Amino acid sequence: MKKYIIAVAALVAMLSLTACGETATSENTSEKAVEVTTASYEAEEEQAAEDNENEEAANEEEITEAVTEAETEAVADETFKPAEGLSSKYADLDNRSFVYNGHLFTLGKTTMQEMVDAGVTFKGNSDEKMNKEVGPASDGDDTVHKSLTISESDSQSIGCEFINITGSSIPAKECVICYVSALLYDNRGAAFNVSESGTVEFAFPKGITREDLYANSGDPTEIDDDLNRVDYLVDSTMFDDDSGYKFFFEDNKLCEVHMSWLP
Repeated sequence: MKKYIIAVAALVAMLSLTACGETATSENTSEKAVEVTTASYEAEEEQAAEDNENEEAANEEEITEAVTEAETEAVADETFKPAEGLSSKYADLDNRSFVYNGHLFTLGKTTMQEMVDAGVTFKGNSDEKMNKEVGPASDGDDTVHKSLTISESDSQSIGCEFINITGSSIPAKECVICYVSALLYDNRGAAFNVSESGTVEFAFPKGITREDLYANSGDPTEIDDDLNRVDYLVDSTMFDDDSGYKFFFEDNKLCEVHMSWLP
């Protein structure tokens, strides 16, 4: 009996040792698994952080390039300074002016006589034509407009029109300018000397693109893709018509401009 008890005790001890050994092994295995999982998670975190840094760096580089390009364009635009009296807005409907030989002329204000006094020479002009009576403007009556052309060269001219907005007949020389048009490039894409020499200056530099125009003056009132024309117009309160700016583009470069005014 005593031997039996000793044997049972020995067996229980052996089982206890085996169980302890299995528990320790299990704990070690779990610890190792945790260590591996933790290491793997940390590695993934480091890789994700590195990927994020690379992505942010790439984004910053793209932004920097875009900003640099924009700044480069802005610098080119900043080299253009409008003449005194001209607006910083390319299509300023509140200030439709241009400069000719250093003199500021404003549509709706400057008379034909004032332009002549400032040294403007018109083709075929004469005292007789200057003093000819012009009746008051009426809707649809084109005879009240006085169309003249400023002499520049055989290939380039600046068209002008004048209008009588009074209620009675007046000499043509007292009519105010209401329209001016100018070609900035010929049909070969060469710039006219008139726009390079500064003889005629507008509120915008020659050769601007549509994007330049939109960025400066906002969305146009009308776009005519067939004529490559962009309009900034306002309705007249006196006539059944509108007036403002018409910009013509060739290969996305400004080549012609029409500026008009109606009360």
